Amino acid sequence: MVEVRIIADTRSLRIEGSGHALFDRKGRDIACSAVSTLLQSYYFGIKGLTKAKTTHRQEPGLFEMEITEPDQDAELLTRFLALNLSELREEFPSNIKMTVEEAHGRRKYS
Repeated sequence: MVEVRIIADTRSLRIEGSGHALFDRKGRDIACSAVSTLLQSYYFGIKGLTKAKTTHRQEPGLFEMEITEPDQDAELLTRFLALNLSELREEFPSNIKMTVEEAHGRRKYS
């Protein structure tokens, strides 16, 4: 199962993705591919469209990104990511898990 966590506190956003969807064999797993594409597109969007500072690490089966001092554009892209992941989770409930952890006062992403 692919697990994606969105962790939001008052000063930063953290996105963590790990695992494999196991919907199909490697190279044919559309659920895993969809999540990977969303996470990579999110990273490119944050880097290219916002002024937020980021750290990022990615390797097979792992995606980690932290955004310090997210601006409005980063917030919007994060809400867009959460919306898309929620739709995928509904389509592939046995293969994709998304959790959102938010500190008091943060906007909802789920």
